[in-house]
Amino acid sequence: MLARAAKRSAIKQEVRMAETIGRVSDRSECLVATYNFICCIVFMARRNE
Repeated sequence: MLARAAKRSAIKQEVRMAETIGRVSDRSECLVATYNFICCIVFMARRNE
């Protein structure tokens, strides 16, 4: 339960960061950063199982 809540808050923070980054830099860079973050979450989730 705690891990799920932590992941949710981390995702919310990353979305906020992605939005601010998206305003400053190109969308392509933002997409790459978001993709890398999602891969990181998936990797950590599999590792915890």
